[in-house]
Amino acid sequence: MSLAAHELKKPTMTTEAVADSVGYRSVAAFRRVFTDTMGMTPGQWRRLARQGP
Repeated sequence: MSLAAHELKKPTMTTEAVADSVGYRSVAAFRRVFTDTMGMTPGQWRRLARQGP
């Protein structure tokens, strides 16, 4: 999931593209595992990462 989290920071990468790049065929499955692992959805992670410190 750390690779996925890094990829989500890239403005050109969609959640679907990130899911595919880390081996998930189902975006829903990726979102579930990401949320369970990271404690927030991919969209929430992306927004927080773009805000910066």
